[in-house]
Amino acid sequence: MTELFFIFLNLILLTVFFSISPLVFFKKYNLLNLNFFENTTTNFLIYFNIILFLSFLNLNLSQILKIIFLIFLIVLLINIKKEIVKYQKIILNHKVLILFVLFISFVLSIDVANKIFISWDSEKFWTSKVLNFYNGYKIENLSDAGNPHYPYLGALITSINWKISFIDYEYASRLILVFIFCYSLITLIDNFKINDNKKVLFFLLFLIIIYDYDLLFSGNQEILIFSFIAIIMNNYYKIKFIKKINSNYFLNIFSIILCCNLIIWTKQEGMFYVIFLIVTLFFLDRKNTKLNTLYLLITMSLIGVKILVFYIYNLEISLNKSVITDLSLTSLLSKITIERIFIIVEYLVYAHFQSLLLLSGLLIYTLIKLVKIKIQYLEICILLNLLFLLGVYLLVDNQEFNIKHGINRLIFNITPLIIMLYLEYFNNSLKIKT
Repeated sequence: MTELFFIFLNLILLTVFFSISPLVFFKKYNLLNLNFFENTTTNFLIYFNIILFLSFLNLNLSQILKIIFLIFLIVLLINIKKEIVKYQKIILNHKVLILFVLFISFVLSIDVANKIFISWDSEKFWTSKVLNFYNGYKIENLSDAGNPHYPYLGALITSINWKISFIDYEYASRLILVFIFCYSLITLIDNFKINDNKKVLFFLLFLIIIYDYDLLFSGNQEILIFSFIAIIMNNYYKIKFIKKINSNYFLNIFSIILCCNLIIWTKQEGMFYVIFLIVTLFFLDRKNTKLNTLYLLITMSLIGVKILVFYIYNLEISLNKSVITDLSLTSLLSKITIERIFIIVEYLVYAHFQSLLLLSGLLIYTLIKLVKIKIQYLEICILLNLLFLLGVYLLVDNQEFNIKHGINRLIFNITPLIIMLYLEYFNNSLKIKT
């Protein structure tokens, strides 16, 4: 019973903390029409980036937490009256949806506490990094913590939640993953042009289809990639309807760049995902090519910062050595065979029949083409990611083993793109009917 109370308390503290925006100092931000979920996700993107930056300064967890709480207190004291009034209105207007998301987050948190176990990948690659930060060590110690070529954002975030929770067990670190996942998913689903009661049903439907404890909450980092891409897709959908550059546009871009930086620091393949996502922006917003080029340069600079930080702290700058041991051109070319391509296609087809979301996504895409809904930006993004998946599994060692145990996770990373197909079809169908 005590653990249940602490789990609920952890969820409430995260909700309150990330409800208060550190952007209150900017007057234009306060005029933007953000809903509760967009505000919350934007806030945790900002705080996660601040935490990541503080880690670059070689601070330990206690020092980082002191600075973060100081920022929060300053923001709270300056703007507490306005925030209370604003959130009273927001919560009253959307209380059903907000309470339901909190309830589901609590239920999923209980599932995490009940099942406890972590995945093989988490145990081998990530747990040592979580313990590194939790036990007071800094980024400089990661070179001795095992797998120094892996990024560490997920370990840093989860170790913080473990530290501030009132629960001593390791699963407490993963409770924040439930919060991030649920709020990211509902932020995307909130774009469906239906009332809150129906959004509750959509949220529950997608959750049931997606839910897999091993994939989501056993310590794998894909849940963070999924969540950040979901937030980016929400911002893409908003940009699609912005006719001229304004404060809303720049907030959307700001959120996208924050997500890209976090993806870069979540997994090694993150740098490829962010390039694909920014390239997609060229097809979504064709009239702002110069600005999109600037965003691409900023993204490349963020990748450069990661390489620089790795160099400073003697972390390995390399691709995943556990799946590709020989990067010589001769070795890579020798792997490009028809037989290996067929193996990938075979597992891709099999993956579609394992996933109701993927299978129904194909049906939705067919309907989109039949009614001639323009989604070129989504098609380009999906195509780039599929080509990446093909390229990765074409070049890996122990191909069939790696595909069998990894393809579902790579597909899960880009699941928000499938949800976007539903969103585009549903909302455009409503337009056609009216």
